[in-house]
Amino acid sequence: MDAGVWTAALGLIPALIGTARIAALLARPRGRTAAGVAVCVGLALLCHPIHLVYFAIAVPLLCACRFYSEEHTAWRPALLLLVGALLSGALIASFWLVPYFSAAAYASEIGTPGPTLADLGNGIVAGDLFSRMLPLAMAFGLVGSLLLLKARTPLVLFSGLMVFVCLALSSSSYLQLFGTEIVERAHDRIVFPRFLMLAKPFWYVAGAWLLVQCIMVAGRAGEATRTRTASAIRRAALLVFVAVMVAPLLFQATRAFMRNEVLRLTEWNSKREDRSARVAFAEWAQTEFQNTPGFFRIAHGIGEDGHRLSDLALYLPYPFYKASFTPTGHFKHNIDASSPEAFRATNVRYVLSGAPLDREDLQLVTIFPPQLNVYEFKEWNPGPFVISEGAGEVELIKFEGEEIVLRAGAGAHGRLRLNVSYFPKGTPRATMWRCRLPP
Repeated sequence: MDAGVWTAALGLIPALIGTARIAALLARPRGRTAAGVAVCVGLALLCHPIHLVYFAIAVPLLCACRFYSEEHTAWRPALLLLVGALLSGALIASFWLVPYFSAAAYASEIGTPGPTLADLGNGIVAGDLFSRMLPLAMAFGLVGSLLLLKARTPLVLFSGLMVFVCLALSSSSYLQLFGTEIVERAHDRIVFPRFLMLAKPFWYVAGAWLLVQCIMVAGRAGEATRTRTASAIRRAALLVFVAVMVAPLLFQATRAFMRNEVLRLTEWNSKREDRSARVAFAEWAQTEFQNTPGFFRIAHGIGEDGHRLSDLALYLPYPFYKASFTPTGHFKHNIDASSPEAFRATNVRYVLSGAPLDREDLQLVTIFPPQLNVYEFKEWNPGPFVISEGAGEVELIKFEGEEIVLRAGAGAHGRLRLNVSYFPKGTPRATMWRCRLPP
């Protein structure tokens, strides 16, 4: 899965379960099934808004497959329960969807053109249409998807159709039919390659279905010829052939799969080249900064892979500022700047980098071999708050993990900006501003 879309992939779990429950609801309308659909829809939407698009495609397509199969369907109660389930799912996700869409004015338009139909065809032939999918799975999925189009069972037919619908939506080629203006607007607003992620699980389903069918056919053929092939000589010959020709290939293939797809996920941290440097820095920071007065942050992600050092935040008792791409990149005003002005505004004092930084406002403090550099920002601002558009004296009384207290002097006025997170429980008083943080 591509970095940065893991929540969308996580949401596919309840989305796929919800799809199966919708098919069950159309087959047999029941309130209990509708409740399951609502929970799955709500959980999927909470994970990522792409599943709004997924269900907008899946629900009509499931209904069409049900109608095409000509299976008996109590459409009126089924559709009423389905609408109620979808609305209930939206209500479950509303505590996130409502603020998400209410901030639409602050969202920036993002989009990525999709592959052309020629690119999709080349990807299928080369076996690299989907990231980290084995060529064998690619081949089985393609053949299985084509064969599923002949199915008359609604959910099975839906799986085959969903593959090609998502592939078509991932391509920008079809947009050419609507003119240049539509193409440009869509490219600015839609990340087309994300539709490939929606097609991927159904590709696996089609491949698994084909594999099961092959095994069943082979089993029936074996039963029909068992009396002719049961001799000891033939069995021994087959055993020798498998041991000499097949087993070594399967062993190496399994070994490569375990190394690249299973162990890689559990050993990547222990095999990092900079692991010793990261451990040394975390220990050094906890002792070196323990009695440092003033509020400060440690910045990282400048001129390198912005995700590489992010997990160090788990081992540091200080705010870790990522001066590179974050999910806030979808908004017009991003906290991803590394200018001196941004560092002063966010109280950055130290900068951590896996590569040398040539900046006049940074002074090298130490290097943890092989290449983990710690710099100090020369213009560090130790004050955790700023009074703008006003004047007067403001005294910091308490600045702790659970409470911040400021005392305003006589005649002080203006706008207070805390250089920390948003606190909905802040309570201004006559001469004091107190904020209690939620546990």
